[in-house]
Amino acid sequence: MVLETLTGSADGGGPLWGRFDPDWYRRTYPIAAEEADPLEFYLTQGMKLGHSPNRYFDEAFYVSEYDQVAQEIAEGRITCGFEHYSQSGRSERSAHWLFEPGFYRQLHADLTDAALIKGGFTNLYDHYLKRGAQEGRQAHLLFSPQIYRRHMADNVGHPVPHGVAAFQHYLAWIDEGRGDVTTSPYFDAAWYYLHYPDVEQAVAEQRFKCALHHYLSNPDPSAFDPLEHFRERFYIERYGDIEKVIGRGKWFRNAYLHFLRYGQHELRNPTNYINLQYYWARRSSVVVNAELAKVVDPFAHLLTVGLLKGLPFAPTGAPIDVPEKQARALFLSHAENMAPQHARRPIDFTVDGRADVCVIVVVHNHLAMTLMTLASLRDNYAGALQLILVDSGSTDEVKQIQRYVTGMVHMRFETNVGFIHACNSALLHANAPFILFLNNDVKLSTGAIAAAMARLEADPHVGVVGAKVIRTNEKLQEAGCIIWRDGKTNGYMRDWAPLSPEANFVRDVDFVSGVFLMTRADLIAEIGGFDPQFAPAYYEDADLCLQVWKEGYRVVYDPNVVVYHYEYGSSRDSGAAFGLMHRNQKAFHAKHFQALKHRFPNTPEALLEARFAGRIQSKILYIEDYIPLRSLGAGAVRSNDLIRVMAEAGYQVTVFPVHGTAAPLAEIYADFPDNVEIIHDLNHHDFNKFIHDRKSYFDCIWICRAHNLNFLYGYLEDLNLNPNKTSVVLDTEAIFSLREELQAKRENRPFDLGEAMAREFQHGHFCQEIITVSPSEAEVLHKFGFPHARVVGTYRPVTPTLRNFQDRDGLVFVGSLYAENTPNYDSLNWFIEEILPRVEAELGWETRLNLVGYVAPGLALDRFLAHSRVTWHGPVADLTPIYDACRIAIAPTRFAAGTPYKVYEAASFGVPTVITDLLAAQLGWKHEQEVLAVPVDDAEGFAAAIVRLYRSEDLWQRLRQGSCDRLQSEHSKERYKEALSHVLPVLERSR
Repeated sequence: MVLETLTGSADGGGPLWGRFDPDWYRRTYPIAAEEADPLEFYLTQGMKLGHSPNRYFDEAFYVSEYDQVAQEIAEGRITCGFEHYSQSGRSERSAHWLFEPGFYRQLHADLTDAALIKGGFTNLYDHYLKRGAQEGRQAHLLFSPQIYRRHMADNVGHPVPHGVAAFQHYLAWIDEGRGDVTTSPYFDAAWYYLHYPDVEQAVAEQRFKCALHHYLSNPDPSAFDPLEHFRERFYIERYGDIEKVIGRGKWFRNAYLHFLRYGQHELRNPTNYINLQYYWARRSSVVVNAELAKVVDPFAHLLTVGLLKGLPFAPTGAPIDVPEKQARALFLSHAENMAPQHARRPIDFTVDGRADVCVIVVVHNHLAMTLMTLASLRDNYAGALQLILVDSGSTDEVKQIQRYVTGMVHMRFETNVGFIHACNSALLHANAPFILFLNNDVKLSTGAIAAAMARLEADPHVGVVGAKVIRTNEKLQEAGCIIWRDGKTNGYMRDWAPLSPEANFVRDVDFVSGVFLMTRADLIAEIGGFDPQFAPAYYEDADLCLQVWKEGYRVVYDPNVVVYHYEYGSSRDSGAAFGLMHRNQKAFHAKHFQALKHRFPNTPEALLEARFAGRIQSKILYIEDYIPLRSLGAGAVRSNDLIRVMAEAGYQVTVFPVHGTAAPLAEIYADFPDNVEIIHDLNHHDFNKFIHDRKSYFDCIWICRAHNLNFLYGYLEDLNLNPNKTSVVLDTEAIFSLREELQAKRENRPFDLGEAMAREFQHGHFCQEIITVSPSEAEVLHKFGFPHARVVGTYRPVTPTLRNFQDRDGLVFVGSLYAENTPNYDSLNWFIEEILPRVEAELGWETRLNLVGYVAPGLALDRFLAHSRVTWHGPVADLTPIYDACRIAIAPTRFAAGTPYKVYEAASFGVPTVITDLLAAQLGWKHEQEVLAVPVDDAEGFAAAIVRLYRSEDLWQRLRQGSCDRLQSEHSKERYKEALSHVLPVLERSR
């Protein structure tokens, strides 16, 4: 077979990959350089030696890539890989490291089996070598013929000759050892050599032809990263679903090839610091030239446009990985550089009368660090601060600190009395309602003191507030602290990123450290300050906080209070500090033995529960398509309201977005209560690990929309949840099948509602509760096999805007636009094309339509925005000014399910709405009482209703009052909480 292939191709009639190339063979294998008949040598010896017959078939790659081939050679069933490929492998396997048959066929749909046979091609590779390469077709993601040609012409100065295929030219170039050249944005040879110096040596020794050759043919495909911004190990660990399809001889040689072919288009992340979904959602803001605008692959766009322009590729940016020793040195250097400034302009803490806060700072040496801390303190809060500075036996310039700081209470001990005695002495001089214990090696973030004070002022049951403490290397020291049963303690989330979701919600904790500890003056006086038995320091803060809990007060971790800490900056050395910790841990355990018996054991499994203290709140996992920001409109606003009500009621809510988020973190945290945990850095790819890590953590899993239940069902089923411990609630939000039915009727298509319902609610019986937004949709569910479906409905507070009828003008349409085949897009299109001209004919210059809402990236709105009577506002965080300015809201919806939140919203702002009778039926609201309702598709009637309402103040006032009354009576928070109480688990439970 081998001889037939080689000789059959000798005259050019067979496949090019099967043609023996004697000149190339002699140059490549010195052992055959003097052979008169190199083909005979190859057949008798070269095949056994692992030689390739030509540059287009790579014997070493083929045998290494496919274990079965190597095994057959070892067993003597075949002589070489070329024999296997010629006999059977050519149909689906790759003969060369730079050709992927599957990718080539997928990219070029015309290459069907019939087309290959008709063209006389043996296989896909034969087509590529004879025709595809000449046509400039691409056959591997890491080799772009266009990029290669441009690079050779512009950067190397050796343009590919006209009529020569880029692929053949490249193979000849690297055969001649002429160096690495750029073939794709997806591989960086210079970076590769820098990080893998052994590869450069291997290429120099001619074991590989270039860096790319090594990357695509080395025996350990997942051991090497191709460039700076992809991490093979991260991708494999993050996306466990790819494990079975990557590896030598499998669908993908390594994880990177999976990412390039599929992962980037699914917006999976290439590294732990790049959020491709976040980046891709913002690419439209980039001004690029016409050529770059054609870059449609997200990762290629990032590499060729985003990085060059410095565009943000994650809400948090790239992680900072600085050795802590260097970071501490920089922190100290910064303090020393500021010292002359404080010498020339002293820091003033003069107080006239009683201060708002008394700040106690204990100092032992380190003048520059102390001055930086005090300057940060002074800049942080403009109100009255009483500073009590206790010099505990300093021997350096701190003894002269009064030259640089004025208006403070200065206490000095000639010897180092330690933190506890120094603080207790200072308490005798405190004159403020709140006491802040603050280390002298910190910098405060903006508003830290005001945020801590606000927390204490807002709730009389809060006794202590602590900070998110960040070390100098930008990693967490603590996000609240845990006390274990054995008396040991942990700073929660130590070494994690400060913006980790777990570190960014308010919660009650066992204790907070004395780095920043704010408490009530009367409370600490009642307790008696710090316990002297823990002198000179360590465990005194944990002891104090347990005493606070014993007195009936709460200890709260507040991530809005941020402190940067040098850590051990006031200690002689970290070894001494750890020694004190060990000694005092024993004393602490002995003192609180009875209380500690009820703490969690010190195990990783207990961490999630142990991060909370006090009463144990029932925990809800809230699953949505995306993080439900109010600016997204649609059901996201209702979800946001639900989460707010749950959190206000005392539930601990964790939000998980199935499809992740591209929203900035500032927008996310501004839109939710601060005690809600928002998993902003994960998506459905991470759900399996996430839910298994928290398998027994949640009391309720609340799933918004049936498609998310269907999508995640397999993961949830594998948990074997105990329904008596964890209930699963399906929140339908809207029955999509009903919407499809209406849409099918409009398009005169047949539609089987029963079939659609069975598909949509195929896993409905997995849930303990199913809820709907309206009685009519509950009845539909009852009819189709879910008799216990409940109505929870929608909550919307009534806050009518104040402007009177005469001072308002224009119309407003509020709605998110996700795609052209959606209700909002359809209704807007219908309104602008058929209704707006009729309105304009009557109202003339008064006609103005304000469009408000989120628009999905890539959705064209030219047909709307080009209209002279349309003003586009985009997503708006606070709709109050819009509704206060507009006279009428419109909802010309022709097909939809659920209930129209936009109508509730308009009514809450006191703006009457013109709607279709479809929406009136969903709402149960009446024409002429709460709304004006017009039959679907009656454009003339809809326009007439708008004109009538626009001109009649009496009608406007009647509808305004009627809709507000209806909203208040049926959609109040009290009724909403009552409905939820029948669905949610018991609020509190015992340990």
